[in-house]
Amino acid sequence: MKKRIFLIFMALLITIVTMIYFLNRPHEPDVQVHNTKDPRDAYVTNNAYQKKSGSKTAFELAQRINDDAISINAVKQPIPKAYRSVGRFINHSKHSSGTAVAIDKHTLLTNNHVVESTKTHQGKRNYRPAHPRLLRFIPMQSPTQTPYTYTIKSVHMIKGVDLAVVHTKEDLSHVLTPMPIASEKSIEAMSYKDRIKIVGYPQPKYFASRFPKLANTPEHQMFVTQGYYLNEATTVEPQFYFNAVTRKGNSGSPIMNDHNELIGIFPNAFNNSGNSSFEYNAEEMGYGVAITKHVRQEILKNME
Repeated sequence: MKKRIFLIFMALLITIVTMIYFLNRPHEPDVQVHNTKDPRDAYVTNNAYQKKSGSKTAFELAQRINDDAISINAVKQPIPKAYRSVGRFINHSKHSSGTAVAIDKHTLLTNNHVVESTKTHQGKRNYRPAHPRLLRFIPMQSPTQTPYTYTIKSVHMIKGVDLAVVHTKEDLSHVLTPMPIASEKSIEAMSYKDRIKIVGYPQPKYFASRFPKLANTPEHQMFVTQGYYLNEATTVEPQFYFNAVTRKGNSGSPIMNDHNELIGIFPNAFNNSGNSSFEYNAEEMGYGVAITKHVRQEILKNME
């Protein structure tokens, strides 16, 4: 009887000591920045919108730039060589399209939200790509011509940012020159008012409120906007703000430096529909995922 009481007492003592240890032990910092439930995940939360992440500074910088210094124009045929790696990216599972850019003979970059299997909303991203048979890449498309259509072999969605690496079945280099990626050093050296270009396929109807002449442009037209780099976002993931005209359909567009080299991929802006009431919309601000740090490493690791 005494032995049984002693064993029960020891078991209780061990349990109490264990509980005290776990309740009082120092917590290790959370460093799992690629966990899809991490609140710092820029794809899930779009946290580059937060003023504490640098957008307030970007807004102040953008106000110093004359509106006339920002331009948006249709790219005329024949498509310049520097832009031939850019095309529309079709997602038949969502009945939607965006933009993508070729960076080698089988590899494209676009956004995670462009390749998703279903339409999702902020805070409900699922990192589930559509089946490759439902995806297509159409480079150099114009309102009157669809010169090439490429099928997709596989999709790799990068966790933590709105960026996907997509692989084509066919060799792209037979008909286009992939866009070169700027060196990491040159991307990190970008500063306020450095010139940038964004090339893609925004839907013309979203220009109506501010650029009515462009709103009458036929669908499937490539556009180029010329603007400025503003500042680096103070986010865990490598992102930066810019001052240039983008609309729905530009998702996945390449952001280029003055040498026509890729510095980032465009995921979102503050005036996507052209008539946002948010104060940032007057400056046509947006942000890009920079091709630096772990994002660059994961892209290079997944190139084919």
